[in-house]
Amino acid sequence: MAKVNEAWLSGSMKSARRIISDGIYTRFQTQLAMMRSCGVRNVMVDWQVLDAKLVAATSDRLWDTVHFKVLGQARDLDVDAELSQQDALAQAAKAPLESYEEVWSFVRRRGLQSKTGIPALEGHCPSCGADLPLAETAQCTYCKAVVNSGEHDFVLAEITQPEEWDPYS
Repeated sequence: MAKVNEAWLSGSMKSARRIISDGIYTRFQTQLAMMRSCGVRNVMVDWQVLDAKLVAATSDRLWDTVHFKVLGQARDLDVDAELSQQDALAQAAKAPLESYEEVWSFVRRRGLQSKTGIPALEGHCPSCGADLPLAETAQCTYCKAVVNSGEHDFVLAEITQPEEWDPYS
């Protein structure tokens, strides 16, 4: 969760590309571009996950999906895009500390076992273990595996508000 949050706050999802689906990547990159076009960016301070609970696990013919309800808190603020990082953080520090809930859904090809010790999160291909460079595409240069496809390990496929979440949608 921290990798996705850090990428969002940097203004580019590139650093989280290995662990997020194409849908999440496109949606977040689009949202970030829209914010930039409006002259704002998001800043968060005092961010932390307070709790994460498995709320459902589903399978269909092709995919296993696990859903976690995440309770977090942060001081979250949209600021002028031209504001220095130091001034943006100072403004965000004055924002109220607010709690939030989200459901994070992860998918992986049905029946697969994630390989122990080879996490894409840490920059290794979950298929062959080779180092993964940060790139716009999430394909291993060695074995050509598309590492964020769910074919080799779990990837973040959706973030939903609890009131809109349905494990079978």
